[in-house]
Amino acid sequence: MVITCDQTQSFTVSTEERNSPSLPHTHTQQTLFFFQLTTLIEPHPRPECSIDFHSRCATMEPPNFFDLLAKDLLYAILDHLRHDPFAPKFFSQACKSFYALESTHRTALKPRRLDFLPRAPQRYPSILHLDLTLCPSVDDFALTALSLAWRASLRSVDLSRCRLFSHVGLSALALNCTCLLEVDLSNRPDLTDVAAKAIAEAVNLERLRLGRCKGITDMGIGCIAVRCGRLRHVGLRWCIRVTDFGAGLIAIKCKEIRSLDLSYMPVMIWMFNDCEMFNG
Repeated sequence: MVITCDQTQSFTVSTEERNSPSLPHTHTQQTLFFFQLTTLIEPHPRPECSIDFHSRCATMEPPNFFDLLAKDLLYAILDHLRHDPFAPKFFSQACKSFYALESTHRTALKPRRLDFLPRAPQRYPSILHLDLTLCPSVDDFALTALSLAWRASLRSVDLSRCRLFSHVGLSALALNCTCLLEVDLSNRPDLTDVAAKAIAEAVNLERLRLGRCKGITDMGIGCIAVRCGRLRHVGLRWCIRVTDFGAGLIAIKCKEIRSLDLSYMPVMIWMFNDCEMFNG
């Protein structure tokens, strides 16, 4: 049997096969009917618009109703979470909007690892208080990079447990961060007058802690007293090379001084009797 099909999908069977005794006539008609039926009911392709619509609905995220809240209200919520150190982290993990909100609202940072510092300025652009006591390996390069990243916002830095920075990093910190108000350089007996001269470039300092900086002498303290006239609180505990002359320069030059820690120092207290701040 030979079946041919033209463009109009009409089927013909040769006469020889039709009259063939081996193939009944009814069977030939059933075969033609089967081919015509399968051709007519061929499934049509689904329109592209319906495919795009369904795929778009499948990938669409549900709306975030917290985006409708004012930022001031969310900032107030974050202010109430300051007492719990883990609460801001859980808050930022709730959704993407909370993540961005917590990043812009955070003003104090205490990194636990040194490898976090290169990404910290991008995540937290408005840091005011930086505590590096858990990163003792902070060097001059890291200190310079951080001072450039937060040059417009940084107010205080705690370097009391850092061991690898020198006067180079301190000079970059003092020159870049013009709004710096507080620096803690305690527990660095290897710092000398060169480091004191470098930190004296931060002319807006109000608080300075130099506890156990046994390498600083009256020369370094004199540079600080002359340049940093706005100092209000100075800590010189265990600065055994600072004498009456250096302590007297701070009392005379820093007119706004309110507290001066001279514990465990060879300084005579009677020398301050002539100072107005002690007689008032």
